[in-house]
Amino acid sequence: MSLRITAGPPLVESSADESDSAFVEAVHGMLRIFYRERPEWLHLSAGARFRLGAAMFREVVCPAGSVHAQLIHRASSPAGLPRAVVYRTESAGALRVYEIRNGVEREVCTDEWHAS
Repeated sequence: MSLRITAGPPLVESSADESDSAFVEAVHGMLRIFYRERPEWLHLSAGARFRLGAAMFREVVCPAGSVHAQLIHRASSPAGLPRAVVYRTESAGALRVYEIRNGVEREVCTDEWHAS
């Protein structure tokens, strides 16, 4: 796996009507892969919503950058995660967006990317 320098928090797939609390619990469920018990310091919140094509995503806001790295790393593995993950990077001043679904990463056209 190569090092990824992200621009902002990763995003996890979410339905349009999923509440903030249901989203956070779903992400906590995915993090049980790394943390069998929820650490005291692990605090998540749901951030901004984005649309990529027909799919909706939410930012995973967490002060611990290691959590972001774990999500991206696990999503990129052959086992993947139950929900798609998106991360953003900047290269030469241009935004690049990558979706990881079922362990497969692909760069997506930024024209498909919209804040909701």
